[in-house]
Amino acid sequence: MEHGFVGRILDRAAANLAGVKAAPEAFLLLAIIISGVSFFAFRQFERESLSALENKMALQEARITEYRNRRGYSRGSGDPD
Repeated sequence: MEHGFVGRILDRAAANLAGVKAAPEAFLLLAIIISGVSFFAFRQFERESLSALENKMALQEARITEYRNRRGYSRGSGDPD
């Protein structure tokens, strides 16, 4: 433990940098693949969340319409008949 924890991290980073210098195309390709997979996973996650919100809004609109019909409200007037 000559350098301590920070020294070991810096040594490991230097060794990793040497690997990147040896084969930069492989690391660039890996970075592109990881970015693409992350992007598509995030889009899918967002699409599912948006779908759930749209379903919830549709259900609430249906409940409001049902309530207005039961109470005798006409659409847009705001006052009971």
